[in-house]
Amino acid sequence: MLVGFNVKPVSVTEAVLLKMDASKVSFFITGSRFFGWERPDSDWDFFAENSVEARSTLQLLGFREDATEGYQDGLTRKVFVGYSVHVQLVNSLRRKLELNTFFGNNKRLLAIPKFGPHMELTWTPRPKAEQKTAWQTAVTMCLSGVR
Repeated sequence: MLVGFNVKPVSVTEAVLLKMDASKVSFFITGSRFFGWERPDSDWDFFAENSVEARSTLQLLGFREDATEGYQDGLTRKVFVGYSVHVQLVNSLRRKLELNTFFGNNKRLLAIPKFGPHMELTWTPRPKAEQKTAWQTAVTMCLSGVR
């Protein structure tokens, strides 16, 4: 099941998202769509507990396993991609949820707030190198018990 949003299918990607939603595996949204700075062409990012059921579900849906080198959080064990969707399979769902929540509540660590022409607040992602440093610091703090 998908946690955090509802979708109506109009594309292959959204049809796959509905199949993920119908599965027994809990997939948690993350990335730009979670943090609120997605663009119309943004991909979909999720994470789930690393399990045989999660791997089997993704493979049955046509996902392929991808490299994990870009995920240096110490939690990501496998990454599956397909249909403009990336799924991180993690060894500690609790820790990953803590990190996602931490950054969701502290967006300024990953993005720069800006005001639009009508004074609406928008977020522009910081450069990847800055985001990487913020993630690594938060992971170190989280794994050492600092909140």
